[in-house]
Amino acid sequence: DELYAQKLKYKAISDELDHALNDMTSIASLQPT
Repeated sequence: DELYAQKLKYKAISDELDHALNDMTSIASLQPT
């Protein structure tokens, strides 16, 4: 089903963004301000 494939792709992308965001925040919190 096309819609299902789109949902899966969207979920994968948002998971990737979530991980990237978490990495950036942990890196940012290690940086001295």
